[in-house]
Amino acid sequence: MDLKLLIEETIERYIDMREFGQSMYGDVIAQYRDMAKGGDGGGLGFWPDDWAEIAVNTRQPVVTPTCRSYNYPNYPDSFFQRVLKGLGETSG
Repeated sequence: MDLKLLIEETIERYIDMREFGQSMYGDVIAQYRDMAKGGDGGGLGFWPDDWAEIAVNTRQPVVTPTCRSYNYPNYPDSFFQRVLKGLGETSG
């Protein structure tokens, strides 16, 4: 995984989301702020059909999935910090 490229692509995706008025943008920023500090980004609110397989493959416990455990397994806190900085979302 090329972390630098992934960060750049993620920033571009969220800039597009912000510019087109997607209401999810604020939720994503809140999740990223939490994960930038080592948090889990909160629960998904549902149990994905593929969660058990993903958890086993990424050597995570098969417990209620969180935003981070499902979408970003093994991503360092610095990934979220750098995306937030690239979006100008470092305060708050």
